[in-house]
Amino acid sequence: MPIADIIRTMNRLTTILFLIFFLTGCMEGDTNVGVNYANYRKAFEPIMGCMNKNAINYKKDFEIEDGSCNFVWCEQEGFDETNTEYEKSIVIPYLESLKSVVHHHTGEGVEKHSGELVKDACFTILGCMNRKASNFNSLANKENGKCEFKGCPLLDTELEAEFAKYKEEFPEVELDNNCPSFRGCIEKKAINFQKNKKLPNNTCVFKGCPQLDEALKNDYARYILEFPDAKKLRNTCPSVTGCMNKLAYNFDEKNKIADHTCKFKGCPALNEALGEAFKEYKTEFPKAAELENTCDKFTGCLEPLAMNFEKDKKIADKSCEFKGCTLLDNKLKVAYNKYRKKFPASKKIINTCPSFRGCLDKNAVNFEKDQKLESGKCDFSWCSKVGFEQTNQLMQPKVDKYLETLKNLKINYTGTINNEFNCGKKLGCMISEAKNFDAIAQKENGTCGFEGCPVFDLDLRDAYEDYKKRFTKAKLQNTCPGEKTETFTQNERPHLGVLWVIDNSGSMGDNQDNLANNFDSFIRGFLDKNFNFTMGITTTDSKHNTLSMIKLTSKKASENKAQFISDFKSMIKVKIDGSATERGLQGAHNFLATHEDSLLSTPESPLAVIYVSDEFDQSLGSVGSHHASLLTRVNKASHLHVSSIVGRTFARYNEMADLTNGLKLNIFDTDFASHLSKISQDLVKLVDLFKLKNRPFEPSLKVLIDGQEVSNWTYNSVNNAIEFPNAPAFNSIVEVKYLVKE
Repeated sequence: MPIADIIRTMNRLTTILFLIFFLTGCMEGDTNVGVNYANYRKAFEPIMGCMNKNAINYKKDFEIEDGSCNFVWCEQEGFDETNTEYEKSIVIPYLESLKSVVHHHTGEGVEKHSGELVKDACFTILGCMNRKASNFNSLANKENGKCEFKGCPLLDTELEAEFAKYKEEFPEVELDNNCPSFRGCIEKKAINFQKNKKLPNNTCVFKGCPQLDEALKNDYARYILEFPDAKKLRNTCPSVTGCMNKLAYNFDEKNKIADHTCKFKGCPALNEALGEAFKEYKTEFPKAAELENTCDKFTGCLEPLAMNFEKDKKIADKSCEFKGCTLLDNKLKVAYNKYRKKFPASKKIINTCPSFRGCLDKNAVNFEKDQKLESGKCDFSWCSKVGFEQTNQLMQPKVDKYLETLKNLKINYTGTINNEFNCGKKLGCMISEAKNFDAIAQKENGTCGFEGCPVFDLDLRDAYEDYKKRFTKAKLQNTCPGEKTETFTQNERPHLGVLWVIDNSGSMGDNQDNLANNFDSFIRGFLDKNFNFTMGITTTDSKHNTLSMIKLTSKKASENKAQFISDFKSMIKVKIDGSATERGLQGAHNFLATHEDSLLSTPESPLAVIYVSDEFDQSLGSVGSHHASLLTRVNKASHLHVSSIVGRTFARYNEMADLTNGLKLNIFDTDFASHLSKISQDLVKLVDLFKLKNRPFEPSLKVLIDGQEVSNWTYNSVNNAIEFPNAPAFNSIVEVKYLVKE
C-alpha cells in the first residue's frame, strides 16, 4: 500500500478516536474541551503560509510552510541596497528546503514555490556627488565617499575650498595636485621668461648689468630673496669700474660704474662736505678704506682762560689746564665747568682758594655770609609734602644742587635736613563737582578744575559759577560739541567712472537691444544734474572697447546729446559671437588693469560696475578676491558700486552687488527701462550726497545755499551726508553748520 494511503487511513482512525474522547469529555463535563479542539485543529486543519522570517509576507501565526514566501532584494551593483549574497544565502536555501517539506495532516509536500522573487528593488544610487570632482556622477543621489579631485588649488580657489570641505567628511580622499605643471619662470626680466606659466619657481636665469639696469637689479634682488637656491645673475657690466666720488683723491672721471676703491683724506671737522661724502660712501660700500684723518695737526687748547691756551689751533681737544679759585672767580668757574662737560677726561683745575670755610648756601638756616669757602655743614628745614599750607617745592632742587656742588668739590656733607618742618593744613580742591576733588583736603586752595558740558549738566554749571566768584582764575573745560562749518561748491562734484560688462555670448542679442533702446532712462538723471562722468564698455570674454571712454563722456553728452546716445546704442551692442564661458568678474578686472586711469580721472572718482548677462559667471577666483581687486581702484569702500542685471540665481554676480549694497535686477523681466532708471538713481547718490567729515549732533544741523538757510534737505545717517530731493543750482555754494557729536 502506498505511504500516502497509509497516512490517510491512520488519520481516519485518529479522527474517530478523537471524536470518542471529545464526546466523552462533553458528557462528563470536561473543562478542557477548548484545549482539545485546538489540538485537533492544529493536527488536522493547520494554518498554512510563509514561515521564513526573511520573507516580506512572513507571519508568526503560520504553522505549516506552504512555499508562498515572497523575497525582495537588490542584486545590481552600485546601489545602497545592493546585496549580491542575498539570493545565495537566503533564497536558494529556502527553495531547497521546500523539497523536504511533508504536511503531516495530508502526507503531501510542496509541489513548487508559489511566491514572488523580486531582484531589482534598487532605489539609492551611490556615487560621487561633488561637481568639482573628476568622477562626478550626476545620477547619484547618495554620496559614496569616493570622489577623485585633480587640479591646482593655487589657481582654482573653488577647487581648494570644495576639496577641503570634502576631506573633512572623508579624510582618506586625496587631491591629485597638478600645480607643478603651471610653474615656470614668470619673471619678465629673465632670459628664460615663460609667458604661458602661472606660478613661479627657481628656474629663472638673469643676465645683464644691474648697475646700469635698475629694473633688472630690483627684480633679481626680489627674486633671489624668494628663491635663494636660484642661479646667480650673469653679470655683463663693462670693465670701467672704479672710484667715482669727486671728493676722493683717487677720483677718475673715466669710470662708469662705482666700486669700493675710493680713498678719502682730510679733516671732517673742518670740511663738513668731506665728512658727509665719506659717510654716505661708507654706507654704500662698507668694505671701503677708512678716511685718512688729518685733524691732529689742527687740534689743541682753545679755552682762553686756560694756562696753555693755543690761539693758532682750529679744533678743541682735552689738553687745556686750569688754575685758580672758582669760588672767587665766577668766569673761571663757568669756563672750567663748561669745558669739563665737553671733555670729562681732561685734567682737573689746580685749586688756589683760601682755607676759611663755612655754610655758604643762602637757603640754609645756618648761612654764614662772612665765610669764603664751603664747609659742607649747611642745615636745611622746610615742608616738602605736596598740598600743605607751608609746602615749598622749590626747596628740594636747591638742596640737591648744594649736595651736587659738594660732590663736585669732593666735600663730605655733615649738616642736617628736615623736609617735613611746619607743614600746616592739607590744601586741595573741596568742591565735589570738580574733576580734581580731594576728599581729605582741610583748606580750599582755589585749584579746582571743572570739566564737562554745562548745557547738559546743570549741577556742574552752578558749582562752577559759584566757585568762579571766589576764585576768578578758575577754569571750565567745556566738552559740549563744537560747531563746525563745511562748505561745498556745486560745480565741484566728483568725476564718476561707469564700466559696463556685457555678455557677448550667442543668447544675448535681444538683451543688448533692450539695453540700447532704454538707455535714455539711464542717462537722463546724469545729464539733468550736470555730472562729470566717463563710461567704458567691455565683454564677458574681455573684449575691451577703448573708444567708448572717448565718446561716452559727460563732455560729449553736453556737446551733442543725440550723438552721445546714438554712440552708446551702437557700442553697447557688442555682438553675440563671444565665448560661451562667461567671465564677467574677470572682464571687469582685466579692463581696469589697463584702463583704470582713463576711466577714473581723479583719485576721488567713484567707480560703478554694471554686469549684464543671461548666464552664470565662470571667472577664476572667488567673489571676495574680485571685490578686493575693485576696492584697490577707489580711495574708500563707499566709492565702489556694483549692480547686476542677470538671472535671479546667478549667485556670483548678485553676491558682488550685495558686497557694495548695489542693485540686483532680473534680466528676464520685460521692464528694462525701470531697471536702468533704478541704477541711474542709485549711482546719482554716489556724487549727489554732500558727505560730512564728522558725525553731527542732529538737532544742531543747519544748511545754507548761497548764504540763505533752507529746509528742503534730509540727513542721511548711513552715509553721514546731506541729501537734496533736487540738486542745488550749478555753481551754488552749500554750507553745512553743526555741532560735532560726542
